[in-house]
Amino acid sequence: MVTVVVASLVTLFILQSSFTLNGKQVAERDLGRFSYSVSLPLNGSPQSRTATIGRAVQAATEAGAEGVEAELTSFDLSPSLPGTPRSTYQERDWTAAPYPERFVLVDGRWPSRPGEVAVSNEIARRVPGEQLSRMPLLSGLAKVDVVGIVEDRYATRAGRILAAPGTFDSFDLDVISTRFEALDLRGSLWWSTGGTEKVLAAVESVVPETAAEEVKERTRILGTVRPDFASAYPLGWKIPSLALPLLSALVVFGAAAYRLQRTMSTLRSIGLRRRQVTTAVATTAVVLVISAAIVGGAVGATLGLALRPVLTRFMTAPLAPYPDLVSTLALLLAMSLLGCAVGVVWVHASQQQINNRHAAATRRVSLPSAGSRASARRVAAGLVAGFAIMSQGLPLGDVSAAMTWIATLTIGLFLLTPDLLNLCLRFVSTTHLRGLLAHRHLVENRGRSVVSILVVAAAWGFPLAFATVLATMIQTDEADRVAQAGVDQVRILSEGAQTPPTETVELVARALGPDVDRPVIVSELETSEDHVGVPVLGVGGVAAVDSPDDLERLNGHELTRSQVAVLNNGGLLYRGSAHGDVLELSFASGSPIAQLPAAPVDLDPVWEVSTVGYVLKATATDLDLPVVESDVVFTSVSASSRADVERALDASGLDPYFVKVFHAPDPVRAPPIFYLALVALSLMVVGVSMLVVRAHAASLRRLLGSLVAVGVPASWTRQVVLLELGIITTVAASLAIVIAGPISATALSRLPGFDFTIPWDWLLVIIGSCLVACLAGGWLATTRLRPSDRTAI
Repeated sequence: MVTVVVASLVTLFILQSSFTLNGKQVAERDLGRFSYSVSLPLNGSPQSRTATIGRAVQAATEAGAEGVEAELTSFDLSPSLPGTPRSTYQERDWTAAPYPERFVLVDGRWPSRPGEVAVSNEIARRVPGEQLSRMPLLSGLAKVDVVGIVEDRYATRAGRILAAPGTFDSFDLDVISTRFEALDLRGSLWWSTGGTEKVLAAVESVVPETAAEEVKERTRILGTVRPDFASAYPLGWKIPSLALPLLSALVVFGAAAYRLQRTMSTLRSIGLRRRQVTTAVATTAVVLVISAAIVGGAVGATLGLALRPVLTRFMTAPLAPYPDLVSTLALLLAMSLLGCAVGVVWVHASQQQINNRHAAATRRVSLPSAGSRASARRVAAGLVAGFAIMSQGLPLGDVSAAMTWIATLTIGLFLLTPDLLNLCLRFVSTTHLRGLLAHRHLVENRGRSVVSILVVAAAWGFPLAFATVLATMIQTDEADRVAQAGVDQVRILSEGAQTPPTETVELVARALGPDVDRPVIVSELETSEDHVGVPVLGVGGVAAVDSPDDLERLNGHELTRSQVAVLNNGGLLYRGSAHGDVLELSFASGSPIAQLPAAPVDLDPVWEVSTVGYVLKATATDLDLPVVESDVVFTSVSASSRADVERALDASGLDPYFVKVFHAPDPVRAPPIFYLALVALSLMVVGVSMLVVRAHAASLRRLLGSLVAVGVPASWTRQVVLLELGIITTVAASLAIVIAGPISATALSRLPGFDFTIPWDWLLVIIGSCLVACLAGGWLATTRLRPSDRTAI
């Protein structure tokens, strides 16, 4: 069993480490062949921004920088074609191989003349060949010639447009600056030698907003220690690596103590002293554990090396180098040795208890009860729980701290395992022989039973708690994702302090056709310097609509009669829970406006983000409030009509930024390393559960063999095994469920902004797999019961 645990943990560590890039890879990804880079904040027209980059290059060169190159970057220059991903536009001299190890040319050639680009595999895969050769950008205002296809080894699924120098300047910038006033356009400088101090000072003289913290330096990147997955998420590896080797070693010593108890009288009869026998058995167990740990480390290292290539199918970046296993193997071996130390004390203590019982029986004196030990356990558990309660008021900084807190409280819970076993045994009926045999065997071998429960509970608890944490992280992320428009809506935004662009509104209306419903006009109550809000409701402004029907269309559900009445009577419908029937409107500057009748309403998340409530425009007019038209919203738009709008925008020459078409947010998927950790932990749990249960069931062979020898059916004896294993599994499952439920919930509730959730489907799969493994282990251990087993050691 120690071999399986150590091998599994080493393999898991190797696979998890494959996802953490080292410093050399980060420098390769971020700096390419250069030693330094700095971002340039650009302002003004597109023409002035490109000119600023040229002056920055000259200033850096004059300051002593060598090999200076500039890059023009934009997130708005994506292909204007349906189904294409939002892409990153990067313009620089690609023939000079600025990223020799990151971008790999897979077809064609590198762009060398203005107007030529190479695109990533992701774009080439989604764009038809006839459209790819001459690809439109900026809603058709610009077109580029695709001369090559590249692979981004560090983001294989990202959209990339790698343009030759001068490509952006070859566009009609006068038209572009008119149509795309908010065009994203950024610059950066790259150089090989010359340091940072003088170069940065020279660049700041041209671009004053340049910040020193934006500088990337190769030596700093190479010297930065990056936390790996095991450190960032302790439940995924660190905590199991501390607990499972120790507990698996105790399982070995539990078996040794059981066999010692059975064979002591025989060995004593041939002249061996009790201490000699105990020392020999304990030494044998130590050698066995250490040997198993060493073999497990070798097996895990080999298995991890063999499985690493499989990860490339799930990764969008190259594998990290093979990790240094010295510290990992040392940790696992140290925990195994600690388990040996505890096991040696346990074996000697158990024999001493037997000696004391024999002496007490000879002298006819009574021994102290186990109450003192139970009290000590409860005191220790109380101290751990008290620490947890005292720290309850302290906020946890991150998920790592929450996982550590879960482990701390779990230790206190595990100290009560003997008491939980005693409680469970009270419900075992001893009126029939099966229950009596199972009950007696568990009581006589309480120490070994407790260790089996702890191993199974710990093995189950880690993946269950990790699954709960992972599901909570995903649920929190999903709750924060909001679509850009309401369900089945097309939304046209305002342009700064102006109303939504008339040309854009007319384009969308034409694309939707004559049967489209009248749009909803949403207005903000604001000036250029102030806006209307409700102080008690927090951050956000108050918006206005023409009628209650418009608000119903906006939010996708009907209002109640009382809510309609509040609006029609000059009141406010506000987001969130109830805050009273009358609320005060005021300017953000603090000037009060009026007290309005109010009622809560469920708002669509799209409108809830920045708006605290709605009034009618008539109410705003009566209160003499500033009304600025901010959004034009077409509702109940079919999927095909929304696609027509997007196609019309792609060919319109208008900035698509102002038009938001409803698309359901993509489901949140955690990075593959999280799922790998969960699956690996679950598989390890299945194996460990089967081994522990099988080992425990094997300890019953002598008793069951005696029953078979006197004619008891093997099926009847197997029921005794399953009953005992059922008790152990029940206690272990209860502990694991408490770890994954209340303890995890308490920890995660202390993380700000986290939306706790229980992944019932994941938990049921893990628990079901473990139960099957336990049943299989017990069944396999009792499939060949023979009368000769009565003499088994």
